[in-house]
Amino acid sequence: MITPFHFRYLPVPLVAFIYGYLMLWRPILENMLLRSRWFSRKYLPALNPEYRYFLVGYFPFYNSLNDSDQVLFEGRVQKFINLKEFIPRGGIREVTPMMKALIAGSAVKLTFGHPSIYFRHFRRILIYPENYFSQITGQYHKGEVHPAGIIVFSWSNLQQAFDDHGDGLHLGLHEMAHALRLIFLNKTFEFSFSGHSLIKAFDAEALKIIGRIRSSGTKSIYRDSALENLHEFFAVSVELFFERPNDFKEKYPLLYNLLTRLLKVNPMQPALT
Repeated sequence: MITPFHFRYLPVPLVAFIYGYLMLWRPILENMLLRSRWFSRKYLPALNPEYRYFLVGYFPFYNSLNDSDQVLFEGRVQKFINLKEFIPRGGIREVTPMMKALIAGSAVKLTFGHPSIYFRHFRRILIYPENYFSQITGQYHKGEVHPAGIIVFSWSNLQQAFDDHGDGLHLGLHEMAHALRLIFLNKTFEFSFSGHSLIKAFDAEALKIIGRIRSSGTKSIYRDSALENLHEFFAVSVELFFERPNDFKEKYPLLYNLLTRLLKVNPMQPALT
């Protein structure tokens, strides 16, 4: 009779070492699998053809990808749409395929380097036609993110984000960046993030830059709202990172480098490696 192997026969320190080693390599192995074309075709849903038109027409990032990465992008967009409840508000009668595609495409573009992130905590997406009045803040907003699991957009402002891909203004990326930062900071939301040192480094550099901009009074590529707090600074940095990568890298090379490491993507070379 052969006695089956069980981890209880191993010394506790060795078991702890093996577990720690596997956890160390898990994110790398997981991302390799999720990025593979085989996995995309086998386990991700096929993109509904009605959404592809909007990916091609509104996402230069998607068009710049190679065939394999486009398959991954498409599958992730469809999965994001499948996971969410899109809710019309304020006079919008129905959520159109264009609305879903632009929102999902923004989310996938932002997290393209993190194939396992689908903003699962944020299950409901509310869409208003214009700026809307928030009962929570008592102010009018273009969009907002609620830690309770809701992301809100005004459709007119979201559409404007796709009129100019180089102005540094993108409501889709901005609100998704707020949600992503909450995911990075809160392990219970979705994602076991191993880059907390990168977040700390980003915040430390951000505080220095905010201080310099405020004290100098000189014009910056950052708009005034970015200086309000670290959450806003991160969201606006993401907009600049994707919309004005050359300017952003030239003026703030350390922030640019930190974001490439945080997001695991480089807008100047978007193909996954």
